[in-house]
This record gives sequence, structure tokens and C-alpha cells, in this order.
Amino acid sequence: MKDAVEPDMDSAVTVGFFCTAGGFGGDGSVDRSVAFILSGMTASGLVPLSRALIVLACAIMGSSLLVFMAAVDLQLPILLLIGFCGLLLAFRIFTRWKPAA
Repeated sequence: MKDAVEPDMDSAVTVGFFCTAGGFGGDGSVDRSVAFILSGMTASGLVPLSRALIVLACAIMGSSLLVFMAAVDLQLPILLLIGFCGLLLAFRIFTRWKPAA
């Protein structure tokens, strides 16, 4: 796709359109899509390189976390978290927050 639209990549609007139309995971890799978008934003001066690297690292960690959450059964931890929050409200550990009813 990059070779087909490379002459039109002079404008930030054009880059944004192609990245949105292609989707972040259009080629199956979030990392490459985010790197492509960030390289255009860094080249145009919209984002400094240091912040672009932070965004890229967070995108990679976020996609890994989504895969982990899809593979692990989270029913028991969610039920335990709901129970823990209920105990905190029942014993008035946090007086700042009150139950709705």
C-alpha cells in the first residue's frame, strides 16, 4: 500500500486518510501500522521523536495485553474484584464514596 500511495504522502491529511481507511490492524500488525503513522507525524514535525517512541512502546504493550486478556479466563478475578469493592463499601472503609441506594 505504501508504494501505491507514496507520491501522495506529502500532506498530513492524506496520510491520516490512508491510515484511517486502511485501519490500524489492516495488515494484521498493530506495530507496523502505528510505526507508519508515527513516522509520518515525526517527519512532519507534529510529534517529537522521544514522544513517538513512548507511544510506540505503549501501543506494543497494549496489543500484547489485549491478546493476554483474550486468552485468560477473567471471570473469577472480576468476581473477586466486585466482592472486594462491595466489602469496602459495606464496612465503610472509604467514607468519601457512598453506595447509590
